[in-house]
Order: sequence, then structure tokens, then C-alpha cells
Amino acid sequence: MSNPIRKLRTERAWSQEQLAEMAGLSVRTVQRAENGAPSGLETLKSLAAVFEVSLDTLRSEDADKNEPDEEKHMENTIDSANDNQQPTDLEITIRRSATLAVILAMLALINYVTMPQYLWVKWAGLGIGLAILGMWANWLSSKENQADREPKNMKEMLNTTGIMLASGFGLFMLNATMSPGNWWVIWPLGALAIAIPILWVRFLNR
Repeated sequence: MSNPIRKLRTERAWSQEQLAEMAGLSVRTVQRAENGAPSGLETLKSLAAVFEVSLDTLRSEDADKNEPDEEKHMENTIDSANDNQQPTDLEITIRRSATLAVILAMLALINYVTMPQYLWVKWAGLGIGLAILGMWANWLSSKENQADREPKNMKEMLNTTGIMLASGFGLFMLNATMSPGNWWVIWPLGALAIAIPILWVRFLNR
């Protein structure tokens, strides 16, 4: 008996990568599901929603005849959980950007407390701003596994946009407070002004 998930996917002429993107799952999870490995309830719900079918439709008719032993079932369950918990490139980029922003804030505080007459932190701010810009540019321009790199739904898209805008506002306030005579912030803000529309265009045209 053919696997119902593979059958539904091929009927729609979707690739495994396309199905994974639409369901918000990893490609490996889709592959295991098509190979008959046990799938979690949330995985089945996501696939059922994409295919617009009931959960029962996704369960193979011969599933009971090929019941895996308890050890194999546990191994597959753990692997599936690890796949779903593995951070995406987007999450890694956000975390690294946030870490650099925190470091910059600490440097600004140190500068303000120890040497307020000389704002050396502006140079650190310029370097960190360019580093953050570089990370986001790399994420946006990368073509490899693009479906896994971009937000998969409107909620993720809004969250990503909000984080990018908040980062830009934070850099603006830091520039305005620490170095109002040298507006280096225009460069990272300009990059964000380009990156955000590009991200939305890609998201809406998928």
C-alpha cells in the first residue's frame, strides 16, 4: 500500500521541499513520514491542514501491520523532536544580531560612565552595525535552502519585520544619544529600508 502522504504530495506535483515549507516542517521530517516512520500529532495536523484532509486520511491502512517496536518508535520520536527544535538560519541570525546589540549597549554604558567626554563607542557602534548588516544581507541573499531561511507564515513574517525595525530604532537612538554629530546610523538604516521590502516581496510572491 502506498504511503498516503507521498500519494497526496505527488498528486499535487509538489516536491518534498515545497511540502515541508508549506507545513512548517523540516524536509527530513517529511521524508520520514513518507517512509512510514511514526509521526507526531502536530506533524500530522500540519500536513493534514496543507492537504486539506482529515488526520485519518494520512494514516496508512497497513500501519497496524507494520507496528515498529518500542525502541525504534522512541528513536524516531526523539529524532523528529530534534529536527523540529533545531534552530533555523533566521533564528540564528536574530540571536546573533541581538547578542551584538547587547554588547554594543554595554560598551555604550561603559563609555558613558568612564569617559563621557570622548565617545569612542561610536566606532564600535559602526563596526557592530556593519556586522549586523552583513549577517542580514547574507541571510537575505543566500539561495541555498531558501525555503528554510525565509519566514513560512504571516506570523513569522511580522515577527521578523518587527525585530528588524526594533533593531533599526535601537541603532538610531544609540546614534542620536552618543554621537549626534556623526550620523553613521544612516547606513544600517538604509540597508534595512532595502532589506525589509525585499523580504516582503519574496514572501508575498512565493
